[in-house]
Amino acid sequence: MPDRIMVVNAELSSIHAIDASNVARLSFPNNAVAPLPAVVDEALPAGWRETGLGRGRLTGTTRHERGTFTVRGAGSNIDGEADSFHYVYKAVRGDSEIVAEVTSIQYTHPNAKAGLMMRENLGDYSRNVMIALTAMSGGAVQFRAHERFGTEGAGLGAVFAPHWLKLKRRGNEFSAFVSANGRAWSLVARISLEMNESFYVGLAVASAQEGVLNWTTFTRVREAPKLVNEDFTPQVDLVSGSTVIGRPERADENEISFQGAPKLVRVPTGRVARIAFQPLSSDLAWKTRVSRPGVWVSNGDFFDGEFRGIARRELTISSVLYGLRTFDIDDEVVAVVLQPRKGPRLEYEIEMIDGSVLRAPAIALGDGEIKLRESALGEVRVPAFEIVEFRRW
Repeated sequence: MPDRIMVVNAELSSIHAIDASNVARLSFPNNAVAPLPAVVDEALPAGWRETGLGRGRLTGTTRHERGTFTVRGAGSNIDGEADSFHYVYKAVRGDSEIVAEVTSIQYTHPNAKAGLMMRENLGDYSRNVMIALTAMSGGAVQFRAHERFGTEGAGLGAVFAPHWLKLKRRGNEFSAFVSANGRAWSLVARISLEMNESFYVGLAVASAQEGVLNWTTFTRVREAPKLVNEDFTPQVDLVSGSTVIGRPERADENEISFQGAPKLVRVPTGRVARIAFQPLSSDLAWKTRVSRPGVWVSNGDFFDGEFRGIARRELTISSVLYGLRTFDIDDEVVAVVLQPRKGPRLEYEIEMIDGSVLRAPAIALGDGEIKLRESALGEVRVPAFEIVEFRRW
């Protein structure tokens, strides 16, 4: 029946036809079945190794189970001119990123240390860069610029497990990030340091207590030349008030195309108001609605400039002050503002299972679908099984 909604109650064996003009809200609960747990595998993943550095009397071990690394490490400290700790690592070459949540650090000493490390070699005196947490002394970013030199660094304050850490190398520039939830990241340090193109990246644990093993747990460990933030999908806000959820793969001054096969594969750039690459606080959500065009980055800075495009996971703006400048969209960009939203609130709103929200002045009911005309996207057909909620204001 055109412009009527059929409501079927299987339990009561009843069917009701309702005129669409009388519907204010329609919800479709999602009763998805949880996936089965992964198979237990205590061996280290392919490419990973472990070793003890320094003169510790105890040999550490690592257990890998369902993507979680439990590292039992000895060693007096990772500091000074030489290191003593347990290292779970991969041999890599070129650019690298590693991310993990440090979920727990056993208290063997207030300075028991665990974190992510990039290291030139497996000698005690090697150059290295590390972002770490301690049992009771907060977090730190540290580095040794030359073999047998002292370790330099700075504290991160009261940052304790559980907490997410990320370490990234691009050429001879190393960047360290922290996150409370793995979705929104803050840049805490950027270090320029010469290191061989071939090096080691991994998980480092030191008990800081002679003759004692420290148990530290790392979850969601990932390493690759380039990592995508799996815990947040960008939100593309249109000037009409609609929101498209998807990962922009390429963009220029004409259109934005998305990675994979989302429901909406292209959006006109001229109809985009804002793209959020990380969750926005209420304060930043307001600022990005009213600010002039530009980029908000993970250390809180704002760079004024006009959006020029996205390519190879980097966003480019053009600025009178900065010229052409690029930013990493996976951990550096929080949001980019293209223009303000425009127009009044529209009468109909459809929320989809991927989080997208489409707004339109009118809708039409089809055969198992809702049809609408979105001002930026044109005619859109939304199957009923992709709808979470339909609202009329």
